[in-house]
Amino acid sequence: MGKFFYVFLILLGGSAILLGEHSLLTLVYLFAGALLAGKVCEKKILQGLEIQRSFTPWVFLGEKTTIKLTLTNRSLLPAAWLQLRESLPVEMHTSGPFQQVLQLGAKSRVELEYTLDCRRRGVYTLGPLDIF
Repeated sequence: MGKFFYVFLILLGGSAILLGEHSLLTLVYLFAGALLAGKVCEKKILQGLEIQRSFTPWVFLGEKTTIKLTLTNRSLLPAAWLQLRESLPVEMHTSGPFQQVLQLGAKSRVELEYTLDCRRRGVYTLGPLDIF
């Protein structure tokens, strides 16, 4: 939606100026204001988001371990859409990639858990955790 929306806004604004349509120009102002307000709110929400990952630092061959993610929204604004995707090592088998979509209210906290199965020896890293 990003680039298309900007191109649409520019074309709509140019058309409004060339045609002298004040109501169309008002619509451009409304869309631009909504875009700006959305970007400001998104930045504030992400600044107030705190993520903690807790797990056992070592696992032996054949054992399972539980990874716990704690997301805290310290902002006064609710996060209406958070998409999480955790990058996991191939050697640490799960039922599939850890992906979660959730809503997080203002000043709220949510805890998520998933299990990893250690199938090979070695030192592995978890993450990064991507948020969209």
